[in-house]
Amino acid sequence: MCSRLAGQRASGLEARRFSVSLGRSQCRNRVPRGCGQPNSAKFDRLKSCTVIRRGAVMIQSFRDLEVWQKSMDLTVRIYKATETFPRAEMFGLTSQMRRASTSIPSNIAEGKAIGGLSFPRHLKIAHGSEAELQTQLELAQRLNFLQATHAKELLMATSEVGRMLVVLARNLPRR
Repeated sequence: MCSRLAGQRASGLEARRFSVSLGRSQCRNRVPRGCGQPNSAKFDRLKSCTVIRRGAVMIQSFRDLEVWQKSMDLTVRIYKATETFPRAEMFGLTSQMRRASTSIPSNIAEGKAIGGLSFPRHLKIAHGSEAELQTQLELAQRLNFLQATHAKELLMATSEVGRMLVVLARNLPRR
């Protein structure tokens, strides 16, 4: 049985229950038990299942990281917000904001994929891009490219991603 079915997340208690009921190792060829065979329709629906070991939910992919998911949502929001910017800013502030917002989930994904000591370094780079994006949002608001309420919403979402990056980096195992 998998801890996550169709996008539903397992609570800590639920994860411990699965761990106890399934034993110490639930993984055969990186496919959790209950997910079916790699070519089955059930496996296709459950590709994002997480492996549970010793009472902890293990992250298998950068896609499982909530900070990556929220940063992707933020990037989409930034792209939509910059569509209304003046045409003269297409290669200026618009481009900078889009690149900074894209850099956040990209660095999270790259660091997680490479792993090891490069992950904390990539999280720091993503955090720097988050600070850059906050500055650019402030500038866009001062230049009246964004309404104050919309800018505030985007700034709050950006700072939330930044806090999540700091917490994730702080909680990584030290080597």
